Amino acid sequence: MDKQRGKCIKCSCRTRHVENEQFICLKCMENLEQKLSTSQENVMVISDIHIPFQDDNALNCVYNYISTNKPTTLIINGDLVDFYGLSVFDKNPERRHSVQDEITKAVTVLNTFRKKAGDKCKIYMTEGNHENRLQKYLWRNPELEGLQALELAKLLELKQNNIKFVRVSSDYWKEETGHMKLGDLVIMNGDSRLNGASASSYSGYSSKNTMRN
Repeated sequence: MDKQRGKCIKCSCRTRHVENEQFICLKCMENLEQKLSTSQENVMVISDIHIPFQDDNALNCVYNYISTNKPTTLIINGDLVDFYGLSVFDKNPERRHSVQDEITKAVTVLNTFRKKAGDKCKIYMTEGNHENRLQKYLWRNPELEGLQALELAKLLELKQNNIKFVRVSSDYWKEETGHMKLGDLVIMNGDSRLNGASASSYSGYSSKNTMRN
């Protein structure tokens, strides 16, 4: 008695070459690949540029990649600026840059991202622990708190470039975690104090514990 031919799980066709097994036939596979190629987004994530200490050669590579690949979504995943001058840590005077210098350079970079990516690209910026230095500085100087001109999104001119800002709060009872989710993928800057990230010598445990938080 001949063995039963294998059956395609998509169109139910059968073949002599696969016996008693389920498979996806060549025609259905080609249709599936075509569907995936038209439905999947081209998402690009960049992180930790740390203006004004950026690597200009690396940044030019990013510009070229954006121009060539034209992502449909671009995520600037935190620490675009360093805000070295706002840090509470001891500062090396040789590395001192004005806050205005950092902001001006950051706006130039964001303008370039938008120009290279085009108007149709969705651009998001998540807040990292270095951007969060501004919030902490304002909390230490409450007389400045509430000035709209000092809001990070305004300083970086995000609205002018149609960039959506994903905020994070230092407040203990925070609701803004700085997380972005694309399908099953969670994107965040990964600071344990701000984002609930968990570090482990085993990457799998880092991911698992972070998702639990």
